[in-house]
Amino acid sequence: MRAMGDVVDGADGADGADGAGKDRAAERDRAMGVPALLWLAAVGVVVVFLAVWGVEAVAPVVRESAVIGHADDGGGDDGGPESPAVKALTGDGRAVPLGEASGILRPFRLGDAVVVTRSRVTGRPLAVRGPGGEADLHTHGGIVVLLVVSGVVVGVTCRYGRRVYAAARRLPLPGPVRRLPVLAVPVAGAVLAGLTLFGSGGSEGRPWTLDGMGIYDSPEFFPGTVVPSGGPVTVRGFSLRVGGPLAEGAPAGAPGRLAGLRVLVAEVVVRNEREAAAYLPVQLVGEGRGRAALLEAGECGAAPGGFDGHVPVRPAPVSRMCFVVPEGFAPRYLIVGGADDDVALAVSAR
Repeated sequence: MRAMGDVVDGADGADGADGAGKDRAAERDRAMGVPALLWLAAVGVVVVFLAVWGVEAVAPVVRESAVIGHADDGGGDDGGPESPAVKALTGDGRAVPLGEASGILRPFRLGDAVVVTRSRVTGRPLAVRGPGGEADLHTHGGIVVLLVVSGVVVGVTCRYGRRVYAAARRLPLPGPVRRLPVLAVPVAGAVLAGLTLFGSGGSEGRPWTLDGMGIYDSPEFFPGTVVPSGGPVTVRGFSLRVGGPLAEGAPAGAPGRLAGLRVLVAEVVVRNEREAAAYLPVQLVGEGRGRAALLEAGECGAAPGGFDGHVPVRPAPVSRMCFVVPEGFAPRYLIVGGADDDVALAVSAR
């Protein structure tokens, strides 16, 4: 009887050892299988990202005029989110997502006229330029980092792909899930990448932008003094006169980024009666959407030189003001001076 008991005890011990061994094996498979599945999902993401990036690098492009808008409930420059979703609003009513109003998009202000470069194949924006600068959306620093990481993922997968696949297959999963092929994981990753790359690109709020008249569309803010076209404006010890209708087209010597943008040029005569350098606020308003962006003096071409509101002690006899305006913008007034002493000078375009 004792010998039989020894045999039974030995069998129970063997069964316990086998059970413990299976538990350790299952735990090992789980520890290796979860990272393997995540890696396969990353492979799917990388494949789609590299494919889209490569196609956009070689495919033809199209350039469109647009106006910078925000997709939120009235934020941005007027008190909304610090980084609203930026949209390029085209003339045919489309809203092309560009990203958030930070980082490489910081030079672009709400209402700016811009030229957007898009891929003819994917339709995604690749670059944008405007009065404040230009941004490369296809090869900026963040994209370069993603390309390096993608290269690492591809290299490791080529070297250890079979081991990763085997580890993923051994992962103990619930019955219904286990029936799915392992290759469904990278496919799911690819689908997720596609939805991210071709999604809405930010907030789903209705895109909006500034009106060409801005606050001066309201009688409450419009200047009390209006000077007819060609007349002189005297404000704060300065006088300013516009010599005729505004001409269209960037002057010789203007930055190359202005190509394709609509530029209005005003020849002005400025006099300084204060005998001290100072700043004279000047703003162009008119009918249409967007805003007129005044270029810096050095960006308004060669001689006779530009004027951007900074009045030296002895101004040039004649200078130019250059405004980048959206398509369809019709100039109406130069608002000269500040909120307490501003004057509206009537202007028009040729």
